[in-house]
Amino acid sequence: MTNEEARNILLTSVHPQTAEEAEAIGIAVKAIEKMIPKKPNEAVYSPMPSPFWCSACGEMVADQGWDTETGKPYFEKYDENFCSNCGQAIDWGKYYGKEQKETQDQNLFHGRQSGCDSAETLG
Repeated sequence: MTNEEARNILLTSVHPQTAEEAEAIGIAVKAIEKMIPKKPNEAVYSPMPSPFWCSACGEMVADQGWDTETGKPYFEKYDENFCSNCGQAIDWGKYYGKEQKETQDQNLFHGRQSGCDSAETLG
């Protein structure tokens, strides 16, 4: 079962009987949503390479630019697969390809996420 499928089951098939149950389901859904990788935001109309921001909280998750000594572009991620501020999984697939995505999926499967305490109890 994927994280998306688990989230959808909680949202459509589980019918809480109390406010406490509804709150617990809401917390679980938010935790699962943090584990679903989202593409980082980047400047669209910038002639120069620009930073990338977390699509969930706006924290800068990577920087890119030109190395003034070598004249070559650089790309620096601040954390491998997650926003260090909110724990949102970052989808670097566009920048790193399938191999990076598989590594990210393995990290999610083994519970190696940061900043999302609620998710630890789910899997």
